[in-house]
Amino acid sequence: RACVALGGVVCASGYAMILAAVLLGASSPAWLRIALAAGGALLAGYSSVCLLDNVVSMACSVSFPSDRAAVVGYLKAMVGVSGGFWAMLWVTLFKRLGGGVAPFLALSVLASLGVCLLALAPMERLPPGAAQQPFTISEMRRYGALVAATVGLSLFNVGASVLFSQNVMSPTPLVG
Repeated sequence: RACVALGGVVCASGYAMILAAVLLGASSPAWLRIALAAGGALLAGYSSVCLLDNVVSMACSVSFPSDRAAVVGYLKAMVGVSGGFWAMLWVTLFKRLGGGVAPFLALSVLASLGVCLLALAPMERLPPGAAQQPFTISEMRRYGALVAATVGLSLFNVGASVLFSQNVMSPTPLVG
């Protein structure tokens, strides 16, 4: 439960940092807005969905060994549905009705924290076993490499967005 609560706080903090970067606008230095957006993107999980996905898939596989394929398939379907839901929210409520990015990000802060806190009550601890063994040095190295790659990808995503918004980059004929 502590991990889920911590994850909800970290994710909400990430969205709050992105919201702060948007609200600061041109009144603050560009480096500060980029740092807030990149740090927020890292904490909110942009570029690290694979890390979260691996942890959740592993927990589902351990918890439901006889129905592993069905449970992980359902999990993947829910990830896709939730992505579609947030896109639909953006298009129908915030873009068309004029709410804009700031209220959408504020909703993201509240939703990410709220959903994690609501999920705490029905959680149960896994019984002792192989899933609770401490990490080996090799696993810690792989985890460190994954965190470094995630940080790099977050910085790249925010940097590319900034360059695109300043017309330094433009769409390519191949991907549009």
